Amino acid sequence: MAPESKEEKKDELKLPGRMERPDKDKFERKKSLCESEIEELKKKREKLFSSIQDGQAGGSGAREARSPLLTQMKELTTIAKELRKQKDELFNKRNAIFDAQKKERDFVRGLRDSLDKYKSLEDVENAMRAMEYKQSTSAMTLNEEKAMMKKLKELQGMKGTVVEYDNAQKALKAKDGAGDEMKVLCSAKQEEVNVVSKKIGVVKNELEKLDKLRDAQKGKVQPLRDEHSAVKKIIDDKYTELKAMRAKWKKDNDKFYDHMGEVKRITALLRKQEDELYRKEREEEQERREKEEEAQKPWLQEIALCNNLITYLQLCQPGAGGAGGAGGGAAAAPVVAKTSMKKKDNDEDLFGATKKKKKKRKKKEATSNTTVKHDFTSLNSFAQLKKHSGLPLEAPSTVSQIDETVVLLEAIKAHYDTRPREKKVKKKKSSSSGGKGGESKSSSEKGSTLTTPYGDATVEKSRRDGVVVAKLPWGQIFIKA
Repeated sequence: MAPESKEEKKDELKLPGRMERPDKDKFERKKSLCESEIEELKKKREKLFSSIQDGQAGGSGAREARSPLLTQMKELTTIAKELRKQKDELFNKRNAIFDAQKKERDFVRGLRDSLDKYKSLEDVENAMRAMEYKQSTSAMTLNEEKAMMKKLKELQGMKGTVVEYDNAQKALKAKDGAGDEMKVLCSAKQEEVNVVSKKIGVVKNELEKLDKLRDAQKGKVQPLRDEHSAVKKIIDDKYTELKAMRAKWKKDNDKFYDHMGEVKRITALLRKQEDELYRKEREEEQERREKEEEAQKPWLQEIALCNNLITYLQLCQPGAGGAGGAGGGAAAAPVVAKTSMKKKDNDEDLFGATKKKKKKRKKKEATSNTTVKHDFTSLNSFAQLKKHSGLPLEAPSTVSQIDETVVLLEAIKAHYDTRPREKKVKKKKSSSSGGKGGESKSSSEKGSTLTTPYGDATVEKSRRDGVVVAKLPWGQIFIKA
């Protein structure tokens, strides 16, 4: 059942159908048309409002009667504003007094609650005397005596609280009635405000009567007002339509971008599945290769290297095929070291010798003390085999050391023939990017020690192409960092 569920889950990841993008140009055209209609209606409303004002301007009797009333209304409004301001200041002061009294009452109430049943200093002293008398006249256990001493200590400390409570209670009683004067002032100021408000109401009623009389005389004003209201309603409807249009555009646009976001999400999941499948295929291929390698005999390269070195040393023996004289060991090596040649010798090799040939000197017979010269490849092979096997192995420097080295190579070969394959340890990915890069950079700094197949060398220079120039005890080496 598990594979089927996985396949069903994979089938669910399908890209949704294509969705058309909302036409922004079409939306902009409709919006511009609606806005232009609103602007035309606004101009019409302004013209109607001007006509209404012109119609209301007629009638000298109404204007003469309205003028003193408007002046009186302005004066009364100013007076009422000032009185309300004064009233608010008085109420704020009264509230500040009430708040302070409330805080003091809360403080006294808190002290009273902390004193329990003791309300005065005399009560505390009477309780202490009663406890001291009981302590001196009755037999008590050690725990009872300790509890009584603790209670006496608490009562002793309570004296200060009782004194503070008495003082606070007296101060609170002394401040009783402090806000009564402010209450009277607030009530008086409120009466003044009410009187002015009644006067304003009377003037307002007179103005309304004059307005009704003026409107009755002017029959053209009301139709203009009705038309003005109708135009205003049309403008409001147009604004509602424009708002709905914008909301629909935003909804469609958000729906499209949500759709595209879903497409991107599913595409990313599909790509992730493909990457996971590719990774699994890579891992399976790697496992198959590892199994094939495990099926083969291990250390074949090292055994072949031992055979090559044994053959090489056997050719270095005096009297072997290709060997002759003291320099036979070096001449018989499978890999001959490169030697520098003079320009004159190079010219002779390229264009042919013009001088007479020199007579060949008779080579000396090689002895056991004859020095054997090795090229870099041979030295590198000995050093690599020594480092990998962990056995003492050195390139023979004389002919007498060749047999001993061959025996040692045979032993190393037998060691690799029976040595089991090493278990591969999977390397963990380093979380920081400055791991290996930082180490290789520090090991390539000038003056640092660099480990090479030919021994430890001192870094002299690090070139831009990644080649490190290092100095060995017997020469200079160029190696890729």
